[in-house]
This record gives sequence, C-alpha cells and structure tokens, in this order.
Amino acid sequence: MKKTVYGVTLFLGLGLLMTSCFSSSSSDDLKKSLEELKKDLNTVNYVETDIDSLDFSMVIPDYMVSTTTLDADRPLQYMNAVKEQYIVASYELVSDVEPSIKALNYDGKTLLDQYVTYNKEVIEEGVKISKQDPIKKMTIDGMQAQLLQFDGTVEGISEGISYYTVFIQSKDKLYFIMTWTLESRKDDFKEVADKMIKSFHLKKSA
Repeated sequence: MKKTVYGVTLFLGLGLLMTSCFSSSSSDDLKKSLEELKKDLNTVNYVETDIDSLDFSMVIPDYMVSTTTLDADRPLQYMNAVKEQYIVASYELVSDVEPSIKALNYDGKTLLDQYVTYNKEVIEEGVKISKQDPIKKMTIDGMQAQLLQFDGTVEGISEGISYYTVFIQSKDKLYFIMTWTLESRKDDFKEVADKMIKSFHLKKSA
C-alpha cells in the first residue's frame, strides 16, 4: 500500500519562514500557526455525485475519482487508491426483493430489517469479521435506514479493513451504500464516511 504525506513543501516553507522571524514570534504564536496549518491541510472539500441514470445523489470528497473496478453490479463507484478510500452504491426494487426475502423466513418486523439480515449473511461469506458495532437505526433524507459498521479481513489483503454499510428504504426501492478503508486509517476516515452516508438524498423530480 502506498503512503503519501501531503503538505511537505508547505511545512518546509513554513519552517524557513519561522526560522527567519523566530526572534519576533512567541512560542504561542508558533503553536497557533502550526495548528492552523494542520487544520487547513486536513480540510476535505466535497462535491456532489452526478450520475444521470440514478435517482439518488450524495457528496464525496473531491479527491475521489469515478471507477468501474470495484464491483460490476454497483452503478456508483468512487475511490482514491492513495488514501485507500472507496465507496459504492446501488439499489433494488422492493417488488423484486420482497418475494425472495419473505421466502427465506428471516426474523424482523420490517422488510428493511430482513434485507439487512440477508445482506449481512452475504457479507460474512466474503469478510472474516473481527469486530462489529450494533446495527444503528437512523433516518436519511426522511427515509428509514440502518447502518452496519464492522472491521474484518478479506482474502488477499494483509491488513484489516473497516466498512460502513448503509441500507435505506424508500417507497419502492432499497438502497445500498458501502464505503471502506484500511482499519489503520479508520479514525481519520470516520468523519468522511459519516458525511458521505448522511448526504444521501433522492433527486427532485423535474
């Protein structure tokens, strides 16, 4: 996995500047300047996805690029290989899913509960889960949703991976979002993942 440190040039430039004027700057000013620079370097700018064939949209970091290599069945796919950040999203029609889910006799009061249970089983076939948070029920764009956050390993990848998976139900569709990064980068990614997930919304009809 490649690791890149951003802002090296800026830090070096700031170091030269501070050296030349250190005699007139207090240690408090120096600390404040470093804190402000670090904040600027960590600022993430977001852009709206724009896929005409989809009835939904969301925001993603502007450093992510569109791809088709993550999952052939997902019409929305973005990634940044350097930062090891990835996201996919898709949907299914309730009318297609409901008969199959009911035939499996899953526990759960709602179709969404059963859909989450089914997908969790599918995920566990490919991911060896090491840690899983309780399923979190939430509302996204006025729709019922459930968040499944878990860490695990997959064959062929030496490092652990942290996943954020969301299932959303509208009147006639079930939406699926999965975003992930290396487990070692989980803390830095959490805010980005949260922002993307909660920004999900249906497009307004023309």
